[in-house]
Amino acid sequence: MNVLIVKKEDFGFVTTKEAFHGRILDRKHQEIATIEYDNSTQRAKLLITMGEDSISLCSLSKFLAGTAGDFLINGKKYGRYNHTKPDSLEMSTCAGNLILQVAEDDTNRRFLWAYRQGESRGNAKAYSSSKYALLLGHDYALASILRPMDSPFYFAANMSFELMSDADEEVFYQRSKEEQLCILVCSCWWLCDRLHHVKSSVDPVAESWRHLSVPSTLYIENRLTFLPESLDSRNPKVEFLSTQPVLMWLWLVVALVLGLVVLPVCQGGFSSVTVAFVICSAIIPASLIELCRFWNRRAKTRLRHLEEKLNAR
Repeated sequence: MNVLIVKKEDFGFVTTKEAFHGRILDRKHQEIATIEYDNSTQRAKLLITMGEDSISLCSLSKFLAGTAGDFLINGKKYGRYNHTKPDSLEMSTCAGNLILQVAEDDTNRRFLWAYRQGESRGNAKAYSSSKYALLLGHDYALASILRPMDSPFYFAANMSFELMSDADEEVFYQRSKEEQLCILVCSCWWLCDRLHHVKSSVDPVAESWRHLSVPSTLYIENRLTFLPESLDSRNPKVEFLSTQPVLMWLWLVVALVLGLVVLPVCQGGFSSVTVAFVICSAIIPASLIELCRFWNRRAKTRLRHLEEKLNAR
């Protein structure tokens, strides 16, 4: 699924003020919806129309990014959206029941998830691009949604952008009309973001994975999962080299060999200089390795919590 965007005005090379309209096309290049974004007044408005149904959001500020408010389906208040946190987006009903949640993904999770399902190392590396997030629904998750916020750039006119992979598009069509409209909002949110790098160009290497047949989730033992720990390890060596700070490990090994073997041999024994060299040369890579381990543990805990919430809904 992709969206063909046309800018309403030309604001120059670098801009934070965008207004556009476009057409959302399925993988067969058939139009399934239209999209329009306007921030020409002091309010930003997003409208997506799919057949006879529509969803609209309107903020009280110049932009949608960083705001929270109501959204309407077919002109009636249906729920609220919340994008006050830059790396997450939530849509819930008026009663407060969560409909969709866009959460931060993890590059190691993405690599192992694709690699352990039989993709090549190169394809799995492309799939692991950090530009993508997880979109979590009641009993599904989509992993081909672009993150709602990133670094700034300009928005080129008359361009086509991918919204989701073919595998995720199949899941999209299995949802209700209301959910489909909400999914489209979450998929298109970055287009309304005044600070997003993909508005200028899309990395062809990162985009190549969209043509792969990697499902975002699998049912394993009657449990919906997107965690690679649920899959059998395929090649421990490749997985380690692709998910660990290999250069830091190499730096640490070289520093220890020089400090504990080479220098003592050259100097005829250990000295205070040798000890100082070992400490000074090893402390940086050791610290970075430990930092990576901390972030990896934190990411696994966060993703495990998201999976538990997904299966509890």
